[in-house]
Amino acid sequence: MSGCCPTLTGEFDADYVARELASREKGAAGPTSARLVDLLVSASADGAGLAGASLLDVGAGFGDIHTALFERGLGTATHVEASEVYSRAARDLAREGGWEDRVRFEIGDFIDLSGALADADIVTLDRVVCCYPDMPALLDRSAARARRLYALSAPRDGWFVRFVIGVKNGVRRLRKDPFRTFVHSWTAMDSRLRALGLEPVGESGTLIWRVVVYRRANPRSV
Repeated sequence: MSGCCPTLTGEFDADYVARELASREKGAAGPTSARLVDLLVSASADGAGLAGASLLDVGAGFGDIHTALFERGLGTATHVEASEVYSRAARDLAREGGWEDRVRFEIGDFIDLSGALADADIVTLDRVVCCYPDMPALLDRSAARARRLYALSAPRDGWFVRFVIGVKNGVRRLRKDPFRTFVHSWTAMDSRLRALGLEPVGESGTLIWRVVVYRRANPRSV
């Protein structure tokens, strides 16, 4: 379950971020991020497209989602990240890529910041739901910001994944590490998002992760 939830300041410190940057330099790419981007591109092709669209990326890590989508026509992005170390690294990467003036960086827990954040055409949560015990609040507040598309990745909720994460959480408990990974019911998440006016339009994933893109039944204009 390496790479889960690059958001929280205690678990994802300078050493962790440095190791992740080193692995990126060796060509390692986040498989869930790549699948999420592909699904968004496909979903956008059936609608208004990505040209000039806005993105709100929750728990954005290095900014891989907006970086990939800028290359496909995305207009602007809001990068929300609880880890200041990750946010600094993302800003450096945006500067190197020439995207910095198109990204707004917000540091803090999305739940705390959500009331002050603007709506966006697209909202993404890549490996973020697994960091929050209060899944309903996270989904409700993030979905409320999505005008057109909403995408998330989270651990599959089968017995194997629950067992692996349970073991990892047990090790953290023994080490007095307060961080926990959560496996939320996909049935519950899907039902909640549908009740909020979103319908699934694409799905992908890996052995551990499931990635789903939703489209708002009645898209909102700016």
